[in-house]
Amino acid sequence: LGAWGRAPSEASASKPWQRACDILSFMEKLYYVEGNQQVQPDRVSYQIVMGALARSGDPSAAIKADKILKFVEKQHKAGDLGWKPDTLLFNSALGCWAHSNKKDAYRKAKS
Repeated sequence: LGAWGRAPSEASASKPWQRACDILSFMEKLYYVEGNQQVQPDRVSYQIVMGALARSGDPSAAIKADKILKFVEKQHKAGDLGWKPDTLLFNSALGCWAHSNKKDAYRKAKS
């Protein structure tokens, strides 16, 4: 996960940030759906993916980062996380919106 999260976007034809998102989604499925305790995504897992999204420059990164942040907040409120979403996660999501070039992105970043 860390290698894909740090890979520069122009390094290959595939999108490293998308691969990092896919791995995180797979970890979430194994942990939350199948109950595999050995692959629980932690704060670092989410921060790696959010950082990759923030650096990607992809127009869809802000939407993906927002979904991840909302999922983490939901899991925390449900008591399924032993940690609280922190400033780094929120700042990464804000960075994605700031670089998204989407109309009204500032409004989304405010909410």
